[in-house]
Amino acid sequence: MATKSSIISAEQIKLTRAYYVDSVVKDIKKYAPNIKFTYDHEGLNGEIPLPTTTIHNLSAIFSANSGLKYNLYSEYPFAFKKDRKLDAFQKEALLKSKLKADGIYIKKDFIDNKPVLRVAVSDFMTDQTCVDCHNSHPERTWDEGMWKLGDNRGILEVITPLDDVIASNLDVRNHILIIISIVGIFLILYLAYSMLSREKKLLDANDELQEEFKNLFKDFDKNVIASTTDNKGNIIYASERFCKLSQYSKEELIGANHNIVRHPDMPKEVFINMWETIQAGKIWQGEVKNLKKSGGYCWVDATISPVFDEDGNIIEYNAIRHDITTKKEIQKLNINLKDRVSKAIIEAKEKELHMLNQSKMAQMGEVLSMIAHQWRQP
Repeated sequence: MATKSSIISAEQIKLTRAYYVDSVVKDIKKYAPNIKFTYDHEGLNGEIPLPTTTIHNLSAIFSANSGLKYNLYSEYPFAFKKDRKLDAFQKEALLKSKLKADGIYIKKDFIDNKPVLRVAVSDFMTDQTCVDCHNSHPERTWDEGMWKLGDNRGILEVITPLDDVIASNLDVRNHILIIISIVGIFLILYLAYSMLSREKKLLDANDELQEEFKNLFKDFDKNVIASTTDNKGNIIYASERFCKLSQYSKEELIGANHNIVRHPDMPKEVFINMWETIQAGKIWQGEVKNLKKSGGYCWVDATISPVFDEDGNIIEYNAIRHDITTKKEIQKLNINLKDRVSKAIIEAKEKELHMLNQSKMAQMGEVLSMIAHQWRQP
């Protein structure tokens, strides 16, 4: 804002000078040629200020009344200003403003240990009257005919104290911080409320999931023949259905080796193959005859899979079984029935053959009896 205000102020001074040249200087030269234009006009009759002097005078008036400070300087001063000294910024502005397309150079600086904004606006030759005057003026310190339209004549500088600007910025900053703090507090409260609400929902959902998991686990424990052993085969979990089928209580099974339900009818090769498979990290599946606590037995279709830790080491074995005792009994009955049917068929064929032989012998006896009877007839 300070930069924009400084540029506008400089342009207003240049517009004032343009008006002075067009509406005052030209008319006086045309209608009052006896009036002279000079830099030293104050208190003299028949003399008025040069356009450049007007700018200097206006700059002094504005500097005294506006709180801003205006300077007009050039690399080619008039003779009456040849002794003036340029400070470091003014020399820098004369050099660097020529390198910018808009001819404006801006810099923060300190004057009397107070922060200021210095805006240097290039003063271009925009009127042929000004060019002619500068090229022929008796107080010039440059070669005659040096200037042409569009040349950068010098700098119109506007110095803005930044104390008020900084104070205003601090005030704005404080207001912004207050607003941000208020918004931040409301945002934190809203986020806290949202997080608490979300946490409550998550806890409620977690409780529901836990309850569902408990119900599922109860159903699983009650209906699935399952067990878990450590990597040495010692039982660390046995489902209710497994206990019921094996007739052992959980207290009796937990800590015992799984061999407790091993039936002596099962070949050792089956268990050797099973251990080789699961210890290799693979799943084993097969039919196993288990021994019950009462001495009875049951057949199960078992699937045993290894459980790994984060390092890939086997730590447990899970086993899921399906009771196939009825299936096995039916298979056994089918085999026995087949044997009995085959035996009955053989016995029936033998009996039929025996009866056939007896029938043949009876018929042969009858024939021989008839022949003997006929033989005895005269």
